[in-house]
Amino acid sequence: MLEFYKTNENGATLKIEYPEPGCWINAVAPTHEERDFLIEKIGILPEFIKSSLDEEESSHIDYDDDVDQTLVIFAISLDDLVKGDLEIMRETIKRSDI
Repeated sequence: MLEFYKTNENGATLKIEYPEPGCWINAVAPTHEERDFLIEKIGILPEFIKSSLDEEESSHIDYDDDVDQTLVIFAISLDDLVKGDLEIMRETIKRSDI
């Protein structure tokens, strides 16, 4: 799923229908067609798309001089408290920013 957002002159972030320069693209579990769109129309490096979708990819920063793109992958730890026996459950999710 792809969603497009842009911050207006008042500082509010609004959802927009189509991507435009300076917008933020939120890509959650993109389909093959959406990945192709990000690579072919937006110009994101294919290896950055592949790395950002790899669940085994470790946290790191990667920069490509040729196209001036930066990939940032980091893990976010989520803690849940189980009320019955007060056991803390830890789950880690990954976030990637290009």
